Amino acid sequence: MKRSLRIALLLSGVAPLPALAHVDYTGQDFGTFTGSTTASSTLANRTVDGHYGWADAADADWGDSHKGRFLSFTLENAASVTVSVQSNTLTPNPQGGVLLPGFSLYEGLAAYLAHDYSEPAFAWRDAQPTPENPLAATEGYWNALGSFQTANDAGETSFLTFIGYAVDGTFANFGHASTFPGIVSDGVADGFVSQTFSLDAGTYSLVVGGATYAGAGTSAGNRAYGFSATLDVAPVPEPETWAMLLAGLGLVGTIARRRSSADRN
Repeated sequence: MKRSLRIALLLSGVAPLPALAHVDYTGQDFGTFTGSTTASSTLANRTVDGHYGWADAADADWGDSHKGRFLSFTLENAASVTVSVQSNTLTPNPQGGVLLPGFSLYEGLAAYLAHDYSEPAFAWRDAQPTPENPLAATEGYWNALGSFQTANDAGETSFLTFIGYAVDGTFANFGHASTFPGIVSDGVADGFVSQTFSLDAGTYSLVVGGATYAGAGTSAGNRAYGFSATLDVAPVPEPETWAMLLAGLGLVGTIARRRSSADRN
């Protein structure tokens, strides 16, 4: 079925989705951070197509990148980075409602206007057997729990190296333990999720999608959903700073023990 769809698309020259839905970081960049000073940046009122994309990309046969929103940022030095994603209702034309977000962080940027149905993307996907069906292509190239390759119609490719993830809610919304073994969520389905990462200098992609697995194939699941994403960057303490901190804590502990001993005497 998937191979037949690919052949039909290639022969007709018609893309399955409009180009604007392909990966494009224009207007989706948090900015460049030195990493040596505290800084914060928010991309407010973003949208994502559907409320199940992240959960679908986290299962065995991955998912469609059109169901995720690709954001980017650059670090000039190593830093501690906290990523927070909050659902918000679209205005003035609300469609979806509350988004239970999930996001994955990768090093690198996707190829410009990359999409799952380009010929190089099909070729790479066909070479990736899935546990459910070793001979079948994946549903898309977006792997929410691992690295993957992107490609556009011009043949340009780019590899995104997986760093980590965070997901809102519980198995009740993003699936069940047999489908998503080992996934750790925040435990509260409240439309907000946050995670802190220790990152080296480099350019990164943050891909946000919905974590309501049952939404796939439903009319509600394919509406537009709104969210805002915030990046909080803080310097990584130098080894000397950690050493001084530990020494100070040790001194405080010693003084406390001596005072306690003196009080008993």
